[in-house]
Amino acid sequence: MINQNDYKIGSANEFGIDKKEIRRFYTENWGGSTVLSIPSFYEWQFYDAPGNNKRDACCLAVNKQDYIVGVMGVNGRSFCLNKKFCKGGELTSWIISNRERGHGIGGAMIGYLKNHYDVLFGTGISEQALSVYILSGFNYLRYVPRFIRVYDSRAICPYAKINKLGEKIIEQRKEKIQFLNCGKNSIKEVSATELVNTIGNLSDNFNYFVRDNLYLKWRYDCHPAFNYHSFKVGSAGIVFRVDTIQNLKIAHIVDIFSAVNDDIFFLINFIDTFCNNNNIHVVDFYCTTPLISHYFVAAGWFSVIDDYYFQFAHLFYPPKLCIPPTTSLIYWSRNNASELSNMAKLYITKSDIDLDRPTQFYYDKHTSIVENN
Repeated sequence: MINQNDYKIGSANEFGIDKKEIRRFYTENWGGSTVLSIPSFYEWQFYDAPGNNKRDACCLAVNKQDYIVGVMGVNGRSFCLNKKFCKGGELTSWIISNRERGHGIGGAMIGYLKNHYDVLFGTGISEQALSVYILSGFNYLRYVPRFIRVYDSRAICPYAKINKLGEKIIEQRKEKIQFLNCGKNSIKEVSATELVNTIGNLSDNFNYFVRDNLYLKWRYDCHPAFNYHSFKVGSAGIVFRVDTIQNLKIAHIVDIFSAVNDDIFFLINFIDTFCNNNNIHVVDFYCTTPLISHYFVAAGWFSVIDDYYFQFAHLFYPPKLCIPPTTSLIYWSRNNASELSNMAKLYITKSDIDLDRPTQFYYDKHTSIVENN
């Protein structure tokens, strides 16, 4: 158990600890390079995020000498649960220094967060962290559903594991891909904030982190490293980005804005058309709710969880293929725990919980900002 005389738990803002010290802690304890050590990215991630109101909400554990011994990255973000809005927290990048582990600090940090938020989510959970979460009352989704469309099987070979059945299915499904043939008025590239009018019906169908104008502008239009494309497609909306890794060109769908209806088929046809016209080899989409993902399955996309004959890397800087190639999710709610556990209604995509974060290598390569630590 934690000795309250030895450690204090609170937010960076409450302690008044300089962000430079937090970045230094990440650098020294991460076990490798991390984009959170870069001043401009840390500023964007935790100060500019609308839900933090220019206050650093990261949860800290400090010792008697006021040295940081643990950090949990936190972004406050309103969550719609059972059509009611509550105080949500997105948890990212949790580290406790090696010499301080085993003293109950992790559980105390989680306890602090549970006292300050109504709903909490995190992804990419290590085995060591999982035990703390589960004992603190969190639920666990071992694999977040991820869906893949392949346009060029040869280009993806260095990053994939495909058996003979998978190869045959890829060729078979290529013949069934449909491309759009519609007027220009049906498709329009817009800023992400212009998509907000397409998501008015989400609260009727899903439990989800709020995607309002302030969030969309911060998350997509003002991202310090990634260049996102936003399109209005019929009455639906989509946000994605295109990345090139050596000879591979991949599109990552990070968000879809739509009520549950057949407009999603139209949107999937738009994705196929865009990728075909721009020589994109493969596209992926993370989505927890089958109310949306079943359209992708019906359109012939691979599921990396269910389709064992096709597996594709989920990390690219450097490339990494695990089986299955996706991530995990933990979640907790003060109230309506059964409602939050309804995966049919839980809408989490790559937009949420820091699922689309650049590595330091990517950030250094694709930004021209001169950093001063």
